[in-house]
Amino acid sequence: MLQPLIFGERGCAALVAFEERMWWLQECTDDSDPLVRALDNLRPGEYKSAHMLDAVHEALNTG
Repeated sequence: MLQPLIFGERGCAALVAFEERMWWLQECTDDSDPLVRALDNLRPGEYKSAHMLDAVHEALNTG
């Protein structure tokens, strides 16, 4: 399901997590299997100081 909706014909997708810091769970890929595994392993963290904008900035400036 990720392939036609997210990737398109020539695109890729990545997964970035954030909490007190941000980190890459999956680098940009056109293979949905690693993304599905990364999403399956994603767990909520403690709310302290979410760095959502840092994660968005990092994701936009990578690639």
